[in-house]
Amino acid sequence: MTNEELNTKVYEKLYAEQEKYKGWLLTQPPEGILNHAYEYTVREDIVLAMEYHDISDEQAKALLSSPSPLDEIFRDFEQIEGDHMDVIRGCIETRANDILEEQRLALLQLPVYKETAAYARDHGELDQWRASHRANTSCRDAIEDAIAANYKDNRLNMACLKEASCVSNRIRIARSRKARAVARASSRHPAHSHRACPVSSWHS
Repeated sequence: MTNEELNTKVYEKLYAEQEKYKGWLLTQPPEGILNHAYEYTVREDIVLAMEYHDISDEQAKALLSSPSPLDEIFRDFEQIEGDHMDVIRGCIETRANDILEEQRLALLQLPVYKETAAYARDHGELDQWRASHRANTSCRDAIEDAIAANYKDNRLNMACLKEASCVSNRIRIARSRKARAVARASSRHPAHSHRACPVSSWHS
């Protein structure tokens, strides 16, 4: 018997064993099926792997001599301390980072509302002002988080500059807006101009 024939025999034996297991599983109540869902999925993967992966003649004969090789392979798999959970954790972090990047890009694309809340209220543009204000607040939080994450031993890791770079333009525009508001207030009330909000504050 050739190596290809031996491997085909092993695959057929594993497939038949899985079909028998599937038939038994379908007779179980829904809760029982759910409890065996992981085992069923892994066994399917084992059969699939055997379909596309050849083993040596000796290995094939060894598996053919076993009364239930699929069950034995699965039990061995359960005992292995693999990186399955590491892969899952990696996927979680990757998805979260992708969402953060999408939010960062959306933040960059959101126009900065350059007028004050009072102007927005008078002109029916409060929705735009609120959206811009939320974005500005997010910018502030992003800068604070970047500094907190990169400051250690009285030193600031300059990598935080890259993390916070996406917000610098919004701050610049927000400060410009505040400066204009202060200038307008000063021109209207010159006697009280010294009480105007400092230009260095960029919050709306």
